[in-house]
Amino acid sequence: IESFKVSPLTNPMAPFEQVIEICYVHKESTLLAEDFQLGSVHLEVSTSNRPARDALLKLDAGVNEEDRLLAACISAGTKYGSLEEMHKIRDEMELLQRKSEEIDVAQWVENTEIPKDNVDPIEQEELKNPMAHEGPPLMDRGDKYYNLKPATYKKSDKAIAYEQKLKSMTYSKAPQGLTVIPNFLTDGEEQFLLAYARELSWDKDVPTRDTVQYGHRYNFDTKTIEKGRDWPEKLEWLRKKLQPYLEPGEEEAMLINRITPPNGFGAHIDDDAFGRKVLILGTGSAVNIVFWDKALERFHVVRSRRRALIVMEDEARYEYYHSIPEGIDDIWNGKCIARGIRTSYTVRTIRKI
Repeated sequence: IESFKVSPLTNPMAPFEQVIEICYVHKESTLLAEDFQLGSVHLEVSTSNRPARDALLKLDAGVNEEDRLLAACISAGTKYGSLEEMHKIRDEMELLQRKSEEIDVAQWVENTEIPKDNVDPIEQEELKNPMAHEGPPLMDRGDKYYNLKPATYKKSDKAIAYEQKLKSMTYSKAPQGLTVIPNFLTDGEEQFLLAYARELSWDKDVPTRDTVQYGHRYNFDTKTIEKGRDWPEKLEWLRKKLQPYLEPGEEEAMLINRITPPNGFGAHIDDDAFGRKVLILGTGSAVNIVFWDKALERFHVVRSRRRALIVMEDEARYEYYHSIPEGIDDIWNGKCIARGIRTSYTVRTIRKI
């Protein structure tokens, strides 16, 4: 691709369906783009020339008929652009190899000044509170992206007390055992889960959110584990995709939460009835999740982005509370980002019933 931009054909009221204008380096790539479909991405060309496109294709009879055209387009596409980039990478690797052979490593180490501050640059970046911002933050999007308009929203006393509590603590690095895996889901998988959630019959176990519980059900009133809904076949693929991150051989329970701004969820540590790992998968909208230690001395914030998986174990699982603050937007690295309706999938194993 030589360049791309958002097309004026994009409907601003449908932010998850965008039209992108693409310019390719090679004319062959433009020809192959005609009627190309992969997942939720569909390519169209301004001028149709199917005979020229078909001349580039070599259909493989060994591929399923419904996938044959797509496979032929991908195969042909590797000849235009991809091969050229491979050659560039090979040339750069050869250049680096030659340069490395010319360097006196012992002398380089001897002449390298050791930084006075022996903190890794990544850790330094983590110690900057992404929610802190001096002056008015930059609005990421206009009012139309808000579920509840800013002019009509008033913080509750509980939300004000929450902010004061954070101000009394020190921002620190992530607790041990907290891992964020971006893009754990593909765009198509997220769209499937969002469509699935729209068809659910929700429970009202918690006043601030809608819930559905599969496998086992956590009773929020009695703090006990009960029989939940049966795992649906439609989510078996997700169950298998998450299993490598859980304890093997134990039963899984899934809690689906649908949270509408300005609601969040209160600070808590998951019950000991659950296993040593907690998985949180976010869809629909990103949100800040705050972690603070039991002593109320330190806190850390992660951005739970769409399609990302958060894994909590060890210190993050047992020694830190986690919560989503009440609000209609989040401050993140100087930007004020409107919240949308967030549907999350929390998966845990059961230790005792």
